[in-house]
Formats: sequence, structure tokens, C-alpha cells
Amino acid sequence: MTEPKAYTEEEIRAKVLRRVWGLIEYWGDLANKTQMQRLEGLAFSILSMLDGSYVTLPRFKVVADPCPEDKQYCIDRGEKWFPEGVDIAGCLHDTLCDYRTVMDSDAPPAPAALTTEQCIKLIEVCANWNPIHGTELDDRLALIGMAIKRLTALPSGKVA
Repeated sequence: MTEPKAYTEEEIRAKVLRRVWGLIEYWGDLANKTQMQRLEGLAFSILSMLDGSYVTLPRFKVVADPCPEDKQYCIDRGEKWFPEGVDIAGCLHDTLCDYRTVMDSDAPPAPAALTTEQCIKLIEVCANWNPIHGTELDDRLALIGMAIKRLTALPSGKVA
């Protein structure tokens, strides 16, 4: 038996990219979904992977790494700049839908628009999801978590 060791950079990259290709195949094969639904599902799945929602992969940092000259360039133009080292991962998949209508704006997202009924339906659909490629359990758990978070965020006794 060989001694345990850490994955190499190349091995980690291969694991991530194989997972992405598995997700592309899965979401690309869903004939009962619109193109937009498949693209949204793919984006959600990739963000879930980066956020650490998959059992077989850890959370990954998504860190701003701007060119050193960018800050001064933006200051000179009176614009905002990206600070170095800010890690935005950890909640990307949870907040993806919040930014649906914001697009490329600095404005905060509109409040979540899922109703109680939609959350319950989402949980039901996820619970009955037919796994094909082995990544679906992670996706189902992430979606169920999102629905539960929305449900518990509602004021007590209020139905959206």
C-alpha cells in the first residue's frame, strides 16, 4: 500500500474539469428542459462545485487577482477597482438566482422571488430527481438547501 499524499495541482485540475464535463453532458442531455433552464442548471452546478457543495470536491477559492496597474488606472478615471485577494466563493450558487435581473450592475439583487409554494415544489422535484451521472445528489441537496433557506427566511406565519 502506498503512503497517502496530497493531490497535485494537475490532479486537482483534472478532477474539476472532469466534473465540469460530466455536468455539461448531464445538462445538455435534458430534453425536457429549455435551453435557458439547461444553461441555468449548468451554471448553478458549476457554482455549487466551487462553493464546496459536492461530496467529492472541497470548496475552492474564487479570488480577485487584478493587474497591479488596474487600481491606479481606475483611481485616475474616478472609477471603482477590484481589490486583490477578495474571495467570493462559498455562496455563489445560493445567490445566483438573486442576480437574475441585475446583470452587469453594481446594484444589489432584488429580494428572492420564490414563493412558499415554489419552494415546496422545488423540494418535491429534487426529492424525486432520477440520478444519471452521480453528481445529481449534490445538486439536489444544494437546491433543497436553497429552498429551505428561502422558506425559513420568511417572517413567521407569512406565505409569500
